[in-house]
Amino acid sequence: MTKYTHSCIRLENEGRTLVLDPGNFAAEGEHATALEGADYLFVTHAHPDHFDGPSVLPLIAQRAESQTPLKIWAPEAVAQVIKEAVPAAEVTVVSSDSEFSIPGFEVKTYGGQHALIHPLIQTIANVGYLINGAVYHPGDSLVVPHRVRANTVLVPIHAPWSKVQEVIDFVIATGDQFIADGDTRKRIHDRFHAKAVEMEGGAVAHACYMHGVPCGIIRSISDQANGNSTMDYPTFVRLAAVHSAAVVERLLREEMTCGA
Repeated sequence: MTKYTHSCIRLENEGRTLVLDPGNFAAEGEHATALEGADYLFVTHAHPDHFDGPSVLPLIAQRAESQTPLKIWAPEAVAQVIKEAVPAAEVTVVSSDSEFSIPGFEVKTYGGQHALIHPLIQTIANVGYLINGAVYHPGDSLVVPHRVRANTVLVPIHAPWSKVQEVIDFVIATGDQFIADGDTRKRIHDRFHAKAVEMEGGAVAHACYMHGVPCGIIRSISDQANGNSTMDYPTFVRLAAVHSAAVVERLLREEMTCGA
């Protein structure tokens, strides 16, 4: 993997090359370098910092006229811009919750909507790409792929729409297994720099996000995710439940007080 400016990356595998999100923060000539010899281009959404039309469309046109056209996957709004500018371009409209295979890469998509910038600003389509089960590029979204443990997660650290607390929540690892050995705990920490792991919250949050339902996940640490976890969990699960209940009760009391 080669990291370029902002959200642009280049992936190479089995003789094939994939480029994601060449945006307008790049220096002059960088897109030509990133796309040189590339087979595929993925775009997460239409904002210019993720798809620099004035710079990238001429490169797409050059490739469309060659014997090795660039194959492109993008949300409908981006695909439409490309097809209008370069009718011969090979563009596939992509949305969330899909899977497809291309030589060198297995791809799954997530999300569907750009993170909210402001209630008065209309949201647009955003597609996150999980590539070969190892690299997750969320675009401008903090959607956590359900039951996936990607080795590399490209975290949107700073943006007009982001909050530090939400970015931290995104970095917290969400899994589908009970962690009960030191090696697994260390591997998760080293790969994700996670502060904690939990099993169910990611699925609940994703379902609520897709249906536009506000939600909050309240968890209490029940064990240390090490070799003693199977013994710690029965010992501390009741205490963890009491702590979680106390937090919920406190929040409800404050909500009722503020509402009154």
